[in-house]
Amino acid sequence: MKHLFVPSVFCVGILVFVSCKKTDCFPTVGPEKFYRLEKVYGDFNLFLGDQTGTFTYNSKGNPISFTKKDIGTGNGDMIFRYNDKGWPSDFIMMYKEGSGFERWNSYTYLNNGKNIIDSVFVFGKIVNNRPSDYSILYLHYLEMDTKGRVIKDSAIFPGEDTFVTIYTYDSKGNFPGMKFDNKINWHRLNKFFQLIERDFCQNNPLDEKNLEYSYNNVGLPVKMTQSNPNHYFLTTSFTRLQFEYSFR
Repeated sequence: MKHLFVPSVFCVGILVFVSCKKTDCFPTVGPEKFYRLEKVYGDFNLFLGDQTGTFTYNSKGNPISFTKKDIGTGNGDMIFRYNDKGWPSDFIMMYKEGSGFERWNSYTYLNNGKNIIDSVFVFGKIVNNRPSDYSILYLHYLEMDTKGRVIKDSAIFPGEDTFVTIYTYDSKGNFPGMKFDNKINWHRLNKFFQLIERDFCQNNPLDEKNLEYSYNNVGLPVKMTQSNPNHYFLTTSFTRLQFEYSFR
């Protein structure tokens, strides 16, 4: 990945709404399409102790929520919404009973799915089922390749320069110059997981001095541990997680 700065005037004129016509902007292929993540056990956000997070799914097999008993800053319940084509439309980290949200990502598709605007609202209220009275709003303008992977992320912050990240992929479908295992990247279980964390790689990243995995018999991680929490689970920090899957 490469990081660049460009002038903030980049954001002018990008809010042009065009419907996406591809059959699936984020195709799922391989054995991972037969599994889904049901529960995750671990120390989410590090400060609330170990707890269990549970996914619920809609009739199409896509996640609609991830809830935990105890929540707090950096560790809210997660809500996943979709547009009428079944593509991700909103990712919300909210507090209990809709009292407010910590972050709200709203996705708009442009140019037949070749571009996505990820609008990020931070710390606000929920009014008429939409973000309101938020503290911050910034944008990510995403460019996608023909395989539905992000190749450029232009982060646009109010009154600041634009921060650009360039993503490239090697012949194995991973970031060149980084180490990966030869197992199934758990993000491949759902297009939402890939989009939230910009992880469209085929395999899981290796960090030999920090991050360790255990796997099940199909090659999906069942345990992830790290001493330095610089890897995340759907934007949430952790030092230890256990995954429980089901066969669709």
